[in-house]
Amino acid sequence: MKSDLIQKYKKAAELHGEGTLEGNSNKTSSAHDILIAVYSELKNNDSVKDLRVLIKDPNSSVRTWSAMHLLPFFEDESINVLDEVSKEKSLVGFSASMTLKEWRAGKLKF
Repeated sequence: MKSDLIQKYKKAAELHGEGTLEGNSNKTSSAHDILIAVYSELKNNDSVKDLRVLIKDPNSSVRTWSAMHLLPFFEDESINVLDEVSKEKSLVGFSASMTLKEWRAGKLKF
């Protein structure tokens, strides 16, 4: 079951990135809803740490989403991933940089 959730999260993160880059708000919004639902289920099962397998994914959006949700557990590793993605000249890179900014300001709560 956990691996199914991780794959569902990964697919939603990929779709969110695609929607972001395409400017497709419907695709992005739908993917966001799935990401939050799967994250909530993982959190309820004390399984958020299982997302760690995704922080080395080739897809920037997958790395960004998983690193963001892993910040409370693997802060240094997640910050490194977000910092790497933030160097990309894209909206996904911008999102990673804003996530870092908000985390460092203490404004992100999970």
